[in-house]
Amino acid sequence: MFVDRILEKSINKWSYSGPAAYNHQYTQQKQNNYYDLLLTEETARYIFRAVAYKLIISDPARYGFNITKEDLYPEIKYYEYKVDSAVPDFSVFAEKFGTNYKMLKFLNPWLRKPYLTPKPNKEYIIKIPDEGMRSIEKADPED
Repeated sequence: MFVDRILEKSINKWSYSGPAAYNHQYTQQKQNNYYDLLLTEETARYIFRAVAYKLIISDPARYGFNITKEDLYPEIKYYEYKVDSAVPDFSVFAEKFGTNYKMLKFLNPWLRKPYLTPKPNKEYIIKIPDEGMRSIEKADPED
């Protein structure tokens, strides 16, 4: 069965690499198999829920989820802005373009800090939401 193959190939590997709490339980209970551990009910179910999510996302129609285009989040339109100098504060930068830091981070997940210190002779492309797409709440162009 498909689920058995997923469990066999991956769960024992990635269940070992869980948070420190799981590692503590392995040590405390002297077990080396996730399925032999006594865990709280919610914790014990997480692997099976993750597998269920993966199966449903991979083939939603098979499990009775009929998702139409109208059910999906709308595409947020943007344009690209080139930056080759320091940006000391992305909140201020975002305001200059009529948007906010949250929206800027949403479109540019690679921005790790609230500022940019560019490398010499390096150009960065920052996605800026188009007019009318300034916040996630207003992203539906049909409103």
